Amino acid sequence: MGFEKPLTGGMTPMRFGYVRVSTDDQNTELQLTALKEAGCKRVFTDTSGGARPDRPGLQEALSHMREGDALVVWKQYARSSGRIRRRLGGQDSGRGQSA
Repeated sequence: MGFEKPLTGGMTPMRFGYVRVSTDDQNTELQLTALKEAGCKRVFTDTSGGARPDRPGLQEALSHMREGDALVVWKQYARSSGRIRRRLGGQDSGRGQSA
């Protein structure tokens, strides 16, 4: 895939996954499976409605990311995707490559 090439300093970029569901009743298994298949080593989650701006799981994921890492988000709606891009500084591909 090319993603795993070492960065300067010998560090290998990582893929972090992010899952959000609106209610505790919603199943995350499909998203978790897709993110694992996409090579995510760690997945962060949030349970909250789409209109709520607070995303502690997303904030935690971003706090672990380094230059070259990728945040992989599966099937988010446009409103949520826009918020994620803004938190990443407007880059569609996060701080690394898009997945």
